[in-house]
Amino acid sequence: MCSSFVPHLLVARFRACADRSARLAAPSSVHRHSKKLSKLGLQGTEYTFHAKLLPWLTLDLDAAYTRARFLQDDPATPGRRIPGAIEGVVGAGLSFDNLWGGWFGGAKIRYFGPRPLIEDNSVRSKASFPVSDRLGYTFEDGLIVRLDGFNLLNQEASQIRIATDFC
Repeated sequence: MCSSFVPHLLVARFRACADRSARLAAPSSVHRHSKKLSKLGLQGTEYTFHAKLLPWLTLDLDAAYTRARFLQDDPATPGRRIPGAIEGVVGAGLSFDNLWGGWFGGAKIRYFGPRPLIEDNSVRSKASFPVSDRLGYTFEDGLIVRLDGFNLLNQEASQIRIATDFC
């Protein structure tokens, strides 16, 4: 009997420097520091692992770590962290396809690590763990009916978080 286990692993390492032209892509909380925006440094690693465990079952694991820093000091705002630049992300999921006819679906959990909210890293966001799932059916004529569920554990998390000073 042949095994259907087919793993795929991808590892990518990156390093980049950006100049003032990257200003439009930077988070709005960073735009107030135009001196610091003249140079940004990014480096990180991404891992992706996909394995077909059975003819109908697939495992996905993804992880990424990024180190994003300003490359110049600004005496007005100490610290080199880039506000809102997430450092670590991990995702894991199981999916099935063409099970009992046309049934498909899966579940995925993701981890978004804490991120700095100000340059000196003294204020950070909380990590979040959203869970999602999908269940669907593909009919013989090609019609697909699908139901997606998001944030199944009702986790309180913000897509955008900024630090504000109320003095």
